[in-house]
Amino acid sequence: MKAQRGYSMIELLVAITLSILVTDAAVSLFLANKNTSSTTTAIAAVSDSGRYALNFIEQSVRTGGYMACNGINNLNQPPPTGGVQDFKQISVLPAGATPVQNSYQFAFGGYEAAATGQGSVVALSAMPVLADTTPGDWLLAGGGGLDALLTANTPAVPGVIKGTDVIVVRESLPQSRNMFTTALYTAGALNISVNNTASIAGITLPHAAVISNCGASAAFQLTGLLAGAPGTLNMGAGVPITFGNPVQVAPVVTQIYYIGRGRDTDGALYLWQDDAPGGSVELVPDVESMQVLYGVVPPPANPNVEPGVATAYVTADQVPDFNRVVSIKVALLVSSPPGTIAVRAPTAAPTYALLGTTVTAPIDARFRKVFDVTIAARNAAQ
Repeated sequence: MKAQRGYSMIELLVAITLSILVTDAAVSLFLANKNTSSTTTAIAAVSDSGRYALNFIEQSVRTGGYMACNGINNLNQPPPTGGVQDFKQISVLPAGATPVQNSYQFAFGGYEAAATGQGSVVALSAMPVLADTTPGDWLLAGGGGLDALLTANTPAVPGVIKGTDVIVVRESLPQSRNMFTTALYTAGALNISVNNTASIAGITLPHAAVISNCGASAAFQLTGLLAGAPGTLNMGAGVPITFGNPVQVAPVVTQIYYIGRGRDTDGALYLWQDDAPGGSVELVPDVESMQVLYGVVPPPANPNVEPGVATAYVTADQVPDFNRVVSIKVALLVSSPPGTIAVRAPTAAPTYALLGTTVTAPIDARFRKVFDVTIAARNAAQ
């Protein structure tokens, strides 16, 4: 009977070595695929977030200044002459504690974060980010700081993150149904007769509205419906212009875009508008910074300058008249969700250029990308 033989020690070592090499290759391939998948997912998420965020802002800016049938920032149409009608739109809305809501004589507004102009360097805060409640950390054209509405930092209106700009857009309430007067409006009257009240159904009163003859308009506080007269609107104060019949009446809205603390404690793009129940809405998470420049034409308009083409782009505090803003440049820094490993963490803090402002991000494994766009204000050049 033959003696049985097993593996020799050398054969066993070779087999173990080969097994280790195959296992190591398999694990390396798995980890590489996992990292590639994480990076691909992060890039896709950031791309989607950036596009969504810019799309929200673009839609508002393009129609900014449209009040009923009157483009109050239409530079190609001079205002009517004679007394108060020398203005495209006047306002009898009360300023109150938060004047940003009721500055309806202007199509746009904005707040420039202090020390974030072109050539500046801004460092992003590490998570969890905190709202800044110091009004003086923002600059306003003509002086003053950030509106109290945005520095209160309440659950309904999370405060703005330091070092980020704020855009304000005013326009007719989107998708609202047209209302037309059914009788002459006499200057100073406290009610307006209209053919329907469908466009104010569901909005919270008091609410801003305008009456317009398509050449001049006036903003007023809509306080309710006259009892016993379902087609008659009550006003908080009468406007000093007589409007013929029929003219258009429409509710209007202020929309404020800003970067606040999101649900995941990172920055997020928020929208506040004065017809929205519950205050601000988080539109897009993980938007960490926003820088804004306003394209303006000088007053009076230079006949050698093409209408609707900006001759300078300036920060919000340098805008001489927001009704002379013909375009707005917006840059956003968007990040992949916190906690994800999307890229190899850099050895030094990465920097990103947002319209000439350098933004320094924390050292982490998140993927970041800058999105920017130049948006034409449609009514300014129609």
